[in-house]
Amino acid sequence: MYRIFNIVHISYILLYPVILVLLFLILRNRTHITKTIVLFSCVLLCAGFEFYFMLVNVLYNWKSIFANLPIALCDLNMFILSIALLKKGKKELLNKYILYVTVLVPLFVVIRPEIRPDLYTWYSPIVMGKLLPHILYSVVAILYLLFNVKHISTKKSYEVIINLILITTTLHIINMALVYSGLCPGANYFYTISEGNLTWVTNIARHLGSNNKFIRNYLVMILTVTCWVIVLNIIHRTIEYIYYNKIKKNHTKQIN
Repeated sequence: MYRIFNIVHISYILLYPVILVLLFLILRNRTHITKTIVLFSCVLLCAGFEFYFMLVNVLYNWKSIFANLPIALCDLNMFILSIALLKKGKKELLNKYILYVTVLVPLFVVIRPEIRPDLYTWYSPIVMGKLLPHILYSVVAILYLLFNVKHISTKKSYEVIINLILITTTLHIINMALVYSGLCPGANYFYTISEGNLTWVTNIARHLGSNNKFIRNYLVMILTVTCWVIVLNIIHRTIEYIYYNKIKKNHTKQIN
C-alpha cells in the first residue's frame, strides 16, 4: 500500500535519478532527432495518464471531465515541453520557464504528493498517474536543457513572473467558472480556491483576501510564484557569478 515516505513512496523518489541517469546515458551520443523523439515520447506518456484521468469516468458522469482537466500547473508542462522540443529558433523565455518551473515544481509534487495514504497499492493508476508523469516532466525538462541549451540568461526573470501570473489568473478564472456554474464545485486548479494540503498558505491567505468568495487564494498564489522566481533567479545569478569567476581565474593563471 502507498503511504507518504514509506517504501513505496521512497522507491518512486529513487526512481527519479535512475530514470534521469539511464536516459542521459542512452541518449547522450544519439542524434538530435533521436533525442527529440525519445523525450517527446515520454511527454506523450505523461499526456496519456492526464487524459486517462480526465475521461475515465465520463460514461458515468460527464461532469467528471471538469474535475480532472489537464490544466494544473504541472499538467501544463506536457504542452510546454512539447513546444520546447518541437519549436525551432530562439526560445529564451521558454527555456527560462523550464529551468525555473518545469524542472523543480513536478519534483516537489513527487516528494509531497496529494494521494490519500493506505487507500491505493503502489501500482494503482492513482499512484502511478500522480508520481510517474511528474518524474518524467522533470527528467525530460533537465535532459532537454542539457542537450539543447548552452546558456540561459539571468536577465528578464520578470518575464517568467508575468507568464506565471497570466497562468495563475487564467486558472483562477476557470476555477471560478467551474465552481459557480456547478460544473465542478470542487475545482481547485493550482490551489487558487483552497490550499489543499498546503496548510502553510492558510494564515498568509487570510491577510490577502482569501475570505472573499472571488479572491480566495488567488493573491497568495500570485505572491508564491513571484517569490519562487525571484529566489531561483538569485540562486541562478549566484551560480553564474561563481562559474564565470572560476573561468576568469583559470584564464588568468594560464596567461601568467
